[in-house]
Amino acid sequence: MLLGHNRKILIAGGSGWLGTHLTKLLLKRDYQVAWLSRNAKLVPRVARYQWDPENGTIDNDAFANTDVLINLSGQSLATRRWSAKRKKELYDSRIKSSSLLADGILKSGHNLKCFIQISAIGYYGNRGNEILSENSSNGKDFIAGLVRDWESIVKHRVPQEVRKVTYRLGPVLDPTSVYYKGLQRGILKNIATLPGSGNQYQSWIYLPDVVQAFMFAIENQELNGTFNLVASEPVILVDLVRTVFGYNSNLKFVRIPPFVLRIVLGQLSELVLSSTRVSNSQIKQAGFNFQYGSLNQLKDELSKVVN
Repeated sequence: MLLGHNRKILIAGGSGWLGTHLTKLLLKRDYQVAWLSRNAKLVPRVARYQWDPENGTIDNDAFANTDVLINLSGQSLATRRWSAKRKKELYDSRIKSSSLLADGILKSGHNLKCFIQISAIGYYGNRGNEILSENSSNGKDFIAGLVRDWESIVKHRVPQEVRKVTYRLGPVLDPTSVYYKGLQRGILKNIATLPGSGNQYQSWIYLPDVVQAFMFAIENQELNGTFNLVASEPVILVDLVRTVFGYNSNLKFVRIPPFVLRIVLGQLSELVLSSTRVSNSQIKQAGFNFQYGSLNQLKDELSKVVN
């Protein structure tokens, strides 16, 4: 077990939403935490090192005595339409940052013990009802290609002697998450809007399980490879909305036709119409236990938080 006690964890993207939640738990467990950031603002007990992936600059001192490097960097996919310029920004924010980290590891003498890379179930693309494992084929849309190239950097450019864990993350449910807020915005009084049929599979996961999965990767030195990080029970979107926001028993659904979404959102509509039914059996077989595997468990927990 690789426990705290002066172990240094360097997080690229540590000041973001997921990074701040992970940092709180790491500090609680007595790890030394450092962030790679373009923001020089100080945070108690967290060291800051400057980097700029766009321009290829990084403070190489960040790698000194680092045991585990976690890469959470990458711009949000769903904030605005995917123009050609925006797609390049989304691509570069992931590829350039990962490449810069891989180069930094090599220049530092690669005494690193573990590299943990965030990825996405978008790797599989829109697959309808097909049950997807880590061995399922790569999809054919924009996000699938982006994720493929993103993961390739970790696989081929991070030194082989470094233990590598890649998590293909599903949409995260939590009252503070972009995904949850997006669903919530679609509800007005007793009417909920759904993209398309609403029958597209959502391979969701609850935030506490995400954070614990990162701890699992840090503290279990046998864990190596690519893993789907989703809850045990993927559900179709209409059931997810009905269950998560079930406090409104009179909730009615209005479905937005795909052609309307394509007009309004452009290529971004691929994201909201995509159906991805993902299995988490591989990470469970590795020994990780999900605290929130079903929507019923999640509903009870969210009701405590929201109320």
